[in-house]
Amino acid sequence: MRLSLVLLWIILMGWNTHSSAQEFEVRSFEADPNDLAARRYPKNTVNDEPAALIKVVTNIEGMIFDSNIGIVDVERREAEYWVYVAPRERRITLMAPEFLAKDVSLPEPAQSHSVYRLIVTRKGMLAPITDLVRLTFRFNESDVFIRRGDQAPVSTIGNIAVFNIEKGEHSFRFIKEGFDEKTLTLDVGDEEEVFVELTPGQVTTPFEPPGIISVNAEQPGTEVYLNEQRVGVTPYQNTHIPGQYSLLLRHPDYHDHYQSFS
Repeated sequence: MRLSLVLLWIILMGWNTHSSAQEFEVRSFEADPNDLAARRYPKNTVNDEPAALIKVVTNIEGMIFDSNIGIVDVERREAEYWVYVAPRERRITLMAPEFLAKDVSLPEPAQSHSVYRLIVTRKGMLAPITDLVRLTFRFNESDVFIRRGDQAPVSTIGNIAVFNIEKGEHSFRFIKEGFDEKTLTLDVGDEEEVFVELTPGQVTTPFEPPGIISVNAEQPGTEVYLNEQRVGVTPYQNTHIPGQYSLLLRHPDYHDHYQSFS
C-alpha cells in the first residue's frame, strides 16, 4: 500500500490515557552483585530480617507492587522504583492504572541485602531512557538512507545520523543513489560514533515514491525520532519512504510518547 499522507497530532502529557488496558513488558530481570544499595539503604521485614531490593527501571507512573510474602517498602526514585521484598520471595506483581496486572518471577529466591534490576516498559514501547544508548553515524556523503532491520529507511540530516537504541546487536543498511549499498552489524554497549564510507556503485534496493509525514506537538521543540533515528523537532514535516515506522517524541519536561504506524 502506497503511503500518501500521514498527519499525526500529538499532545504530550504527564499521564498517558488509553481506552483499552495496557500491558507490561519485562525487558530483563537479573541480580546485580556489584550494587550495594541494599546494604547502604537497608530495610528490615516485620521479623527483623534484612530485605532484598528490586530496582524497577521504568517510565510508567503510578505503579504499585505486591508479592507472595508481602512488600516491605517502596521508594520512588528518578526513573526507578525501589521495591524492598522479604528474603526467599519468589515473585512480585506489577500494577498501574489502566494496566493489566502482571506476575514476574525473580531470577532466584530473594536473598537478604541482594539487589535485583528489573526493566519494564509498556508493551510496544521503547526501553526506558536509562536503557538506551546514543549511536552516531558519520558519512562521507550526505542524505544517506539508513534501514535498521525490517523498518522503513530514514534519510540522514546532512552526513550525520543519531540513534537512541537499546543495547545489543543491531544491523544497519546504508543506501544512496549512485553508491554501493553497505551493511553493518554492531554490538552496541555504550555511546559510540561510527564512520561509514560509501563507494560509487549501484543501488539494488527499490524504493516506492515517498509520502509526507507531519508531526506536531503542543510543546514546540519536542525531539522527533523515526525508527529510533533523530529527524528533527516539532513542528516537523518531511517526505519519507513508505513502510513501517516507530515514532518517539521526547521533551525534557514530559514523559516520552511512543507509537507505531505504517
